[in-house]
Amino acid sequence: MDKLDKDFSPLITLTKGQRVIYNLFLDAMQRGKNDVILPTVVNSNNIIYYIKLVIAENPELCNYDVCSCSFAHQGCKTIVRLNQAFQNSRMGNILQRKAEQIIDEIIDVKVSDIKKVLTIHDYFIKHITYKKSYGSDSCVSHTAYGAIVNNEAVCEGIAYGFSYLLKKLGIRSTVVDGEADGGAHAWNIVKIGTECYHFDVTWDLLRQNENHNMIYDYFCLSDLDLKNRIWDRQIYPKCNSRLYNYFNISNSFAHNDNDLIRIIERQYPKYRAIYLKYDFISSNKEMAMDYIWNTFLRVAQKNRWHYGSVRYSLNEDQAVFSLYEK
Repeated sequence: MDKLDKDFSPLITLTKGQRVIYNLFLDAMQRGKNDVILPTVVNSNNIIYYIKLVIAENPELCNYDVCSCSFAHQGCKTIVRLNQAFQNSRMGNILQRKAEQIIDEIIDVKVSDIKKVLTIHDYFIKHITYKKSYGSDSCVSHTAYGAIVNNEAVCEGIAYGFSYLLKKLGIRSTVVDGEADGGAHAWNIVKIGTECYHFDVTWDLLRQNENHNMIYDYFCLSDLDLKNRIWDRQIYPKCNSRLYNYFNISNSFAHNDNDLIRIIERQYPKYRAIYLKYDFISSNKEMAMDYIWNTFLRVAQKNRWHYGSVRYSLNEDQAVFSLYEK
C-alpha cells in the first residue's frame, strides 16, 4: 500500500522509483534502524533530501540527524548509515508527553481548525527562543524536540515542532525545505479546509517588538505572498488562497485610504497600537511608512487623541505596518 497521503502530501509528484527509495527510508526510520540499503545509486544531496522529506511528513521521527549521515556505493546500490541525534525511545516519549500536555492545556477541541492553528502559532511565539549559536546540542535544535521540549530551536526545528503538534490535532502539515533572504530556510505548509497556506512561525517570532505583541506577518500566506522565496513548487502543494490570512480574518487589510483610516480609528483607541496590511501604497519602504504615519497623525488630530512616544516599523516583504507606544 502506498504510504503517501495523496490528498495533501508534497510527495505526490515522486516517480514510482523515487517512492520506493522514500519508503525504504521511512521503514528504516520508523523501526529505529540506522542502515538503509537503496537499490540504486543516489548522491549525497538526494540522500539528505529524502531524509528531510521523511521527517517533513513524519515529524515524530525528528531523532534522526539529517546533517550527519554517511553513505557508500556498492555496485549499483547505495548503503546509507543514518545518525540519530538522540535515542527515540526515551526522548521520543518525553516529546510525546510534552506535546500532549501542551495540547491539553491550550487547545479547545470544539473550535475550528484555523483557531487551533492560531493557538499553536501563538504558543510557539510566546515560548520558543530562536537558537542563534551552535554548541554540543545543536543537532537537537533542528528537531521538534528542541522546539517543544527545550523551547529553543532553529527554523527547521520550529517548523518540525509546529507540524508535530498539528499532526496530533489531525491537521495536515508539512515542512518546506527552501531559501529565504539568500540562505537555507524551513517553514510550513498547512492544509485548512480544502486550501493550503504557508506559515513561517520563525519569522513571526523574530519580528516580535519590545512590547511582545503577537505577530502574524507570515500567517496563512499564498504562494504570491512569498514571491521572493525559493522552493520546489513542483513538489509542494500550491497555496492559492488568502481566505484565512490573519489580516483578512481580523479585518485589518487596507485596500484604500478609507480602509486605512477605518482600521486606525478602530485599533488605536482600543490597543494603543496599529497593526495592518496594505496593498495600495507605494512599494518603497520609506514612502509607505511616511504615508501611513502621516495618515495616523491626521486621524489622531481629527479625533483629538493624546499619544506619547511611539515606534513604528514596516515589513516591506509583506507590506505590514505596525505602530505601538513605548
